[in-house]
Amino acid sequence: MRYFHSNKNFNQYKPSPSFWERFKKKRQKREVVALKTPDLLSNPFKKEVPKPKNYKKIFVTAFILLIFLGWITLMLTLPYFKINNILINGTKISKPQEVEDYLRHGDYFKDGLISSRNYFLFQDKTVAQKIQDKFLYEKVEIKKVFPNTINIIVSEKPASIIYDNNGLIYLLDKDGKIIKKTEISYNFTALVGAFTASSTDFGANRLVAYQQAQTYGNFPIINDSRSMPVSGDKILSAKLIEAAIIWQKYLKEQAIGEVKFFSTDETDFNLKINLDKSWYIMINSQNDSSAQIHNLKMILSNNKPTNYIDLRFGDRVYWK
Repeated sequence: MRYFHSNKNFNQYKPSPSFWERFKKKRQKREVVALKTPDLLSNPFKKEVPKPKNYKKIFVTAFILLIFLGWITLMLTLPYFKINNILINGTKISKPQEVEDYLRHGDYFKDGLISSRNYFLFQDKTVAQKIQDKFLYEKVEIKKVFPNTINIIVSEKPASIIYDNNGLIYLLDKDGKIIKKTEISYNFTALVGAFTASSTDFGANRLVAYQQAQTYGNFPIINDSRSMPVSGDKILSAKLIEAAIIWQKYLKEQAIGEVKFFSTDETDFNLKINLDKSWYIMINSQNDSSAQIHNLKMILSNNKPTNYIDLRFGDRVYWK
């Protein structure tokens, strides 16, 4: 029986294999070749002779490992890699020595068999966060300088107010939060009617403390006559601080008087402006400062007060 093979049969026109089919076929060929190894084709009854151990290779590996461990130990224990030099940049309000003393007496700067001062083990990010929390900085960055130096770069919060609480002097930012508790203080003595007394009733030691505090900057000074202990990081309202800054600037520019300090009472919005004159000004920090300034101009244009000017009640202004 004969068969007719057309030119259009399957063998001639079948599709060419894809890449994955060729790859699979080639892999199957390799697996078949792998079965024809000398181990399988050798005599199964032949006794295998164990290969001798290469002691030279073992000795070299152990020697290299010992050298590596010794090198690591030296890097972690040599005094050459202990951080001894501390550079502090960016401090204006705080003192660099305060930051250095805090760091040297802290847990992250102790000596031992393996010192935490080691250049490779020093936890720069953790220590930077500790310093930021301690000194209330806005930002702290620590850069390690090989082999034994760290450079501490701080960004301080800008101070806006000098705050007096029972003889303890603080620096506050524009939001009323503590930036720094200064070392300046004086013996606080409660004065009867301190809020309504004239500025001459305050002792000389208080004014000396205020002069020392203004070495940090010519900021308004607010005396808190409420005799309340400082709790939390926010002490005064932002509105009260804003009013103190506006009024001190205006009174100085208009040559009306030099502000010695401001005083607050129990309300936390009444603000007394103690001037270098025989009279003082009472304002409400919650009211519009521009309107109160306008009322002050009207009073001073036709009157000469001898005791006080009270601007707290809108268009009703009292003076004596």
